[in-house]
Amino acid sequence: MYICSTNLKASKSAEVGRFIKKLLEGSPDILREYLIHLQQHMVNAITPSTSALNIHVMIEFLLIIFTDVSKDVIRHEKLFVLLERVGALTKEVFVLVRNLEENSRNEENMKEASGASLNLLKVIDVLKEDLKNVFLKAPADSSQLCFHMSDGPLFMTFLLRNLNDLLNSNAYSVALIKEEISRVKEDLEHIRSFFGTVEQELHRDLWTRVLDVAYAVEHVIKSILARDHGLLQLIFVLPETVGKIKLVKKEVQEDLQEHEKLSSGPAEVDVIPIVGISGLGKTTLAYKVYNNKCVVCHFDVRAWCTVDQERNEKTLLQKIFNEVIGSEERVGEDCVENDVADKLRRQLFGKRYLILLDDLWDTATCDELTRPFPTEFQKGSRVILTSLKKEVALHGKCHRMLNLAGHDMQGDALLDPRRSQGSALLSLEERVGRRPA
Repeated sequence: MYICSTNLKASKSAEVGRFIKKLLEGSPDILREYLIHLQQHMVNAITPSTSALNIHVMIEFLLIIFTDVSKDVIRHEKLFVLLERVGALTKEVFVLVRNLEENSRNEENMKEASGASLNLLKVIDVLKEDLKNVFLKAPADSSQLCFHMSDGPLFMTFLLRNLNDLLNSNAYSVALIKEEISRVKEDLEHIRSFFGTVEQELHRDLWTRVLDVAYAVEHVIKSILARDHGLLQLIFVLPETVGKIKLVKKEVQEDLQEHEKLSSGPAEVDVIPIVGISGLGKTTLAYKVYNNKCVVCHFDVRAWCTVDQERNEKTLLQKIFNEVIGSEERVGEDCVENDVADKLRRQLFGKRYLILLDDLWDTATCDELTRPFPTEFQKGSRVILTSLKKEVALHGKCHRMLNLAGHDMQGDALLDPRRSQGSALLSLEERVGRRPA
C-alpha cells in the first residue's frame, strides 16, 4: 500500500491507476484490522509509558475514522485524499511502535520516540479541524434527538459515577476523549450542587435543559467509545454538547448569584427608592425586578400599588391589602374597610414581604402607606418606591437610592443614565437582596 501511494502514484498507466484506486477502496478494512492487531501487540510487547499512551490515542482516532468511512459521512470528492492521508499516518504509527519496541533500553532513542509521540497529538488536532472543515459532511441537528426522561436526580448520580469510572479507566478508547470527559464531569457536578429538590421545582425549565444536555453527553460518549457513528460524534457533536453544558453552567451560576444576593441582604426592612424624570423607565425597571423568578420565590408576599395622584390613602391601602391576600379573598376597591391598615399589618406580620409603591408624589402619602408595614421582624423585607421627586425618594429610610437621573444624593455610587438597562436592572436586584458595598 505504501509503495502504491508513493512509487507507483506517478505512473501514467491506467491499469496502475485502477489498481491503486481499488487498493484505496479496500484500505479502511485492511488498515482497521491491522491497527487492532498492532494495538494488541503493543499491550503484550511494550511497557506502558506516556509515549505508548499517545500512540494508543492515535490508533483509537484512526480506528474511529476507518470504522465510519463506509457510512457515507465523507465528502465523496475528498474520500481518496483522506484515505491516503490516514494511510500514511498508519505507517507512521507502525514505525513509532517499532522504534519504541527496539529502543526501549536506549535512553536517547526513547527521548526521540517520546517527542515523536507528542507530535501525534498535534497531528490529531490538525486532522480534527480538517475533518470538520474539509472532509466530513455536516451531521443532522443533534438538538432533534429525543431522550427518554427518567428520574432526573437518579440519572445525574449514575452519569457522574460513570464519568468518574471512565476517568479512572485505563481503556485506550477513553484516552482519546479523557479531557472532554473531565471537563463535562466538573461542570455537571457544579450544576448538580445547585439543584436540590426545591430548586428543581423553582427552576423547572432550567432543570429540564440540564437533563437534556446530560442525556446528550451520555449518548455522545457512548457512541464514541462504541465507535457507533463515532467520527461525527467526536468531531461535531461532542464539542457542541460540551459548549451547551458550559452555557447551562453559566446560567445556573447567574441564578445562584441571584439567590445569594437575596439571601444575604440586610435583615431589617429596607426602603429602595428609584427616582428620575418621566420616561426614564423607573416603572419598567421596578416591574422586571418585582417579577424576577428568584424574587418571587424569595418573598412570602408581594404587593404592587400604583399611587399616581390618588389622595385617599385608605383606598391605596385597600389596593395593597387586596394584593397581599390574593385574588380569592379580594375585597372590592370601591368597598374600603375602615380598619384596612390594621388588617394589612396583621397580614404582613411575621412575613418577608416586598411592597412596590409606584409613582409616589408626596412624603405624607409615603408615610401613610408605609406606616402599617411591620418593621420589628428581621426578615429581610423590602419596600421599593418610584418617584419623580428627590425629596420623596430621600424621605424613606434607605441605605442607598437608585437615581435614574444620575445625581449623587447620598454619597453612594448611583446609576448613570448612560449605563445599559441591564446594568440598572442588576443594580436594583442587588439592592433588593444584597447588603450595599
